[in-house]
Amino acid sequence: MKHIHYLIMLGLLVFGWACEEEDELTPSGDERNWMIITEPDNDDPVDWLRYEIYRDYGVSTYYNDTIGSMERVDMNGTPYTYYERLKIFYAPGSSTTTYSTGDFALVKDHLKLEPVLESFRDDIFSRFAEGTRMPAFLFVDSIWYVDSWTDDSIRMDSYYGYNTVVITLDSLEVYGLEKLTNKSLGVYCGGVLSSSTHSGWSASFAAVTSSLNLDVQYWFDHELAYVLEETGFTEKEQMGFIISVISVNGVEETPSELEDLQSYVEAVTWYSEDEFEAIYGEYVPCMEKYRMMRKQLEVIGYQFEE
Repeated sequence: MKHIHYLIMLGLLVFGWACEEEDELTPSGDERNWMIITEPDNDDPVDWLRYEIYRDYGVSTYYNDTIGSMERVDMNGTPYTYYERLKIFYAPGSSTTTYSTGDFALVKDHLKLEPVLESFRDDIFSRFAEGTRMPAFLFVDSIWYVDSWTDDSIRMDSYYGYNTVVITLDSLEVYGLEKLTNKSLGVYCGGVLSSSTHSGWSASFAAVTSSLNLDVQYWFDHELAYVLEETGFTEKEQMGFIISVISVNGVEETPSELEDLQSYVEAVTWYSEDEFEAIYGEYVPCMEKYRMMRKQLEVIGYQFEE
């Protein structure tokens, strides 16, 4: 089932690196690191902030998916200009490398990014241990995917694609800056924890819910009323869920395993354990998942404030 809130392609969490710009022409065949953000030759405050973020934290941030160009020579000896783009919707092993599953609208006024980048710097990039390798972050006005069954365009809040986390600025009107930053942290960490590298841990995390009744086949990504009926519970929190999701058809559903991960990343980085316990303390699965998530975020390099 496809949801409005998130669509994140698992298996695309391959971190690649590239550079933004270079003055000298480079002969064909020379490889470049396209994601290096170089010192700007202008007074643009956003470009300087992007440079400082890369210099201090090693994170590449963009407001355009075309991140550089170079002169090359084709097999016939004809020179041409090559443009490097972030391959947001590219799926490794797929024959399609273009925007086959979605599209996005680039930022019209990139200067509005300054407070957003400052918030991401302070509450995401600087919170990870030195040496933590993070994907690029592309900020766009909006992003959507195309429903393969109906061809409808469905808006997304964010997208974790190939090498890149895409953040939509139109979500600012919905969440505000502080909450958008927190939700974006959930998208990034949820994507990392759902990758094959952490498959054992994520399976254990999901099992906190699914082990409550071994006779129930479907817990995640199903109509909430159906799952409650099957399990005999009366509240989603009794199953360890702290969010439900409204499907494109307007039906309330249990979260997918990825959405469940993201919701707990957001909770752990938003609430102290005492604050979370004051809300969910009567629900044992919720408390267990909260504590599991907090420990695992430290494993992937997140540093909590003392």
